Amino acid sequence: MKSIAYKGRIGRKREAFCVSYARKKTDLLQEIRKALTSAESQTSKKITCEKGCSICCSMYIEASLQECEAIVYYLYQHDAALACFLQSYPAWRASLREKGDIFKGRSKFWEPQTTVEKAASLWREFTEEEDKYFAQGIPCPFLTMDTCSIYEVRPFVCASYAAVTPQEYCRFNSENQPKVVKAIPQSVRSDRSFYYREQLPEHVLSTMQVMVYEILKSGLTCLSKAGIKGLEDLDAQWFADPEVSAVYRRYLC
Repeated sequence: MKSIAYKGRIGRKREAFCVSYARKKTDLLQEIRKALTSAESQTSKKITCEKGCSICCSMYIEASLQECEAIVYYLYQHDAALACFLQSYPAWRASLREKGDIFKGRSKFWEPQTTVEKAASLWREFTEEEDKYFAQGIPCPFLTMDTCSIYEVRPFVCASYAAVTPQEYCRFNSENQPKVVKAIPQSVRSDRSFYYREQLPEHVLSTMQVMVYEILKSGLTCLSKAGIKGLEDLDAQWFADPEVSAVYRRYLC
């Protein structure tokens, strides 16, 4: 799909969006870092996260559709990171299947709740599911030599979380409860900007690694088949472009 990813009218808008979003993300990641530093000073405790510590890289990671598209674009520009991900993904995915695909029920946690009691109940379930996922101890397929291969465009949820207790406290079976500081701009949660029809009808969150892989595998078709409102005809419009169809026909031959 790389050969036609950014071809045609939609493809060019897609590429321009990814470039713009990555730049915006760089600024927001710096904003998050400043907020974490501020929180660090307020707690009078030093952030203990540092390069080489990858304990939290076995946690469940969700990312917006926009973030996943930016990650795909980044991978297309960095062959080594792309190759490592494609090599690591099958084993990662197989490990999740063996243990029951714990993440598959996540969508229910984002449904609007009518009562405080129901919301509280779902939050407890949410926390339990995250703990179950973390307990599996399956490292993220973007992790290479204990280093994130997509650090420059890493998900906001990864960047906005930092520990202020010894690193060993963060391990799932630790007897000590870790203390963390969090900071994520409200603009991240409300951002629905997109390259097709200018914006998404809703803030779409997905299991980051799975969505990135699916986009790499089938391009915009996976977005049309994913049940995302407003994107049902995206792949049809994309393939109808003469520039795209011409390259695609050569690829099939």
